[in-house]
Amino acid sequence: MNRSITVLMVLQAVVFFGLYFGISKVADPNVGFWVSHAWPISRIPVFEMGLVAGLLVLRQGSRDRDTSVKMMGVSIVQGHQWMRKVEWSAGIFSLFIVVLSVVNVLTKIDLGGSCWMQGVFPFTLLQIIVGLSMAEQGAGSVTWRLLNWPPMLFLGKISLSLYLVHEPIIQYVAWIARPDQFWIKGLPTPMPAWGTAVVIPVSLVLAVLLEHYVESPARKYLGSRPG
Repeated sequence: MNRSITVLMVLQAVVFFGLYFGISKVADPNVGFWVSHAWPISRIPVFEMGLVAGLLVLRQGSRDRDTSVKMMGVSIVQGHQWMRKVEWSAGIFSLFIVVLSVVNVLTKIDLGGSCWMQGVFPFTLLQIIVGLSMAEQGAGSVTWRLLNWPPMLFLGKISLSLYLVHEPIIQYVAWIARPDQFWIKGLPTPMPAWGTAVVIPVSLVLAVLLEHYVESPARKYLGSRPG
C-alpha cells in the first residue's frame, strides 16, 4: 500500500496537469482547470489515495507490515526520521497555504494557488500520511497531536459531507450577490469576500445533517450486510 499511494499520487498529477494543459490549449484555461479538478472521474486517484491512507493508518503498528519497505529513502522501522519528515512536510504545507492566501487577498495576484493545491500539494500530503503511518503512534509529533485534537476529528468525521456541500453553497451565494454575472460562458461566478462568513457556517450545518442522517446510516447499513 505504501507503493500504491505513491503510484496514485503520480497518477493524479499526470491526470490533473495533462487535462489542464491539454484543454487549455484548445479552450479557456478556466475550463481546463474545472475539468481537471472538479470532474469526479479526473479526481478518482485522489479519492483512492484517501482510501489507501485510511488503511495505512488503521494498520499502523501491525505485525504483518513489511519492515523492508522503504519510502523516500527511509525504512519503516525508522520512526523518528519519519516524524521529522512529517513535521517538515506539514510545516511547508501550512506555510504555502498562508503565503498563497495572503498574497492573493492583499495584492489580488494569483500565484497559481489552485494548481498548487490540486496538482502538487498531494505529494506533501502523501508524505504526512505515510509518515504518520510509519512512525510509532505519533512519537510526540505536533502534527499528530493537532490531527487528534477533537475539533479536527470532528471536521474529519464530516469531511466528505462538507466536501459535497461547500461548492453548491458558494455558487448560490455568488448567484445572489452577482446575478448579472452568474456562470458567464459556462464558468462559475467568483464569490465576494464577505460570502465566506455565510458559506462556512451554512456548509458546516448542512454537512453535520448530511453525515448524521445519510452518511452514517448508509455506512451502518452497508456494514451490516453479510459478505
